Amino acid sequence: MKQNASILYEFRELFFPIGNPGSAAPRRRPPIIPFFLPFAGCPHRCLFCAQDKQTGQRTKNNRNYPDELSRILSGLEARSGNRPAELAFYGGTFTALPLPLQEACLALAQKAKKRGLVSYIRCSTRPDAVQPDHLGWLKNMGMDLV
Repeated sequence: MKQNASILYEFRELFFPIGNPGSAAPRRRPPIIPFFLPFAGCPHRCLFCAQDKQTGQRTKNNRNYPDELSRILSGLEARSGNRPAELAFYGGTFTALPLPLQEACLALAQKAKKRGLVSYIRCSTRPDAVQPDHLGWLKNMGMDLV
């Protein structure tokens, strides 16, 4: 029975590492700074899409994402002394954005990473919006997880 309890604990830690009920001390993971790009790069609206509910925006807009990201990353400097955060590009289809926009956002994220403000960069995307050569480019631009 003790072996089964150990397996269950390992399973919970694997799938629920933050504050799961059986954990004596939850792992300290870096905070995630979400950067929402609602509907940006999306070729159409997927059945499971709820970006309008998550962000309060119903359609694509013409926001200046690099300027907004720059303001958010500047705000991270005020958190000096804290652990670096993970930066996550959510909503939309990051890899379907125009390449200059991806490059501008990733250049800002990479600068923050080099200054120790960001430890990890991730994005969400559609599987059909990713090509092997583009994944290599994203990795070279500092993206850690797609």
